[in-house]
Amino acid sequence: MSHTFFAFFVLFAVLWTLGGCRGHPGVSDISVVDTSKASVVMVEEEVQVEDNLDCYGTMAALQEAMNLPDDQRYLSGRLIVVEKEQRRMSLYHQGVLDLEEDGTPKCWKVALAPQAPPGPKQRSGDHRTPEGWYKVSDEPVSQFEDALLVHYPNCRDAKRGVAEGRIVEAMRRQICKAETNGSPPLQYTPLGGRILIHTGEWEDLVDWTLGCIALSQTNLRKLRDSLPASKKAMILILP
Repeated sequence: MSHTFFAFFVLFAVLWTLGGCRGHPGVSDISVVDTSKASVVMVEEEVQVEDNLDCYGTMAALQEAMNLPDDQRYLSGRLIVVEKEQRRMSLYHQGVLDLEEDGTPKCWKVALAPQAPPGPKQRSGDHRTPEGWYKVSDEPVSQFEDALLVHYPNCRDAKRGVAEGRIVEAMRRQICKAETNGSPPLQYTPLGGRILIHTGEWEDLVDWTLGCIALSQTNLRKLRDSLPASKKAMILILP
């Protein structure tokens, strides 16, 4: 084995050990959406962003394309949407894709866990990313600078956990109470936790987390700068 290859292997092993979150994500490779349904400011057109990602310009277009149910939260002030299969994050403002001052759409490539099974997160260590509606808040206590915490598990996850025998009723009540209060839920549970939106060492964003959602450092700063001062927002994570 050459010295160069050995050094690269050691570096990869170290970064993998330090990089991910505690136990969760995934889906398949990046693909391109049907851009005939993409729009910006209610005008039907293709929205081109970095890495040739194509974003839905409105939540209405995304809802139609993915056959999502009606929900008033689509029109919330700031809504983060993650499409797991597309490895894509978009930021919407009152149902319309948000734009930078220069007109660039706020739509970014993300990394999840490599080779994670499809579907929503079920338990600690399954390397899946949750799916559904969650709150997001600042997470100052993290090895990743400027990380945001996804409030997983939520009450729906907790009810499922009780039904499947993974958690007890008392833990479900604690998780549901936290959701009602808008505070982070219990994090170290059999259902998993510590799902972060964070950055890491790789700017090319090859899948590498253990269930978290990774952005480039530049795009994480753009996301944070677009959120309220409290850094609280809603996130919709789609398959």
